[in-house]
Amino acid sequence: MYVVQGLSLAEVGMRVGAAGSVVARHLRRAGIAVRPPGGRLDLPVEEIAARFRAGESQRSLARAYGVALDTIKARLKSHAAGHADQSDKPVTGRG
Repeated sequence: MYVVQGLSLAEVGMRVGAAGSVVARHLRRAGIAVRPPGGRLDLPVEEIAARFRAGESQRSLARAYGVALDTIKARLKSHAAGHADQSDKPVTGRG
């Protein structure tokens, strides 16, 4: 639930009848990185993008980094947007 669905510790806790701190402790013991409260997990986006360009699937990347598939998709999308060629941007104004 935490990794695949991207639920918060509190949301997982509510579903399983435990406090978020208990869920976090069990995740850490299982070797799963716990996201910082209210923050985004710091992922090596350049590395992920390079692996994706080299042919690795988004699903494989999600498993490798212990995050949801949607997280990989979003990071790759924002990475591509940040590296778009300036000539690809629409021209606005009267010019």
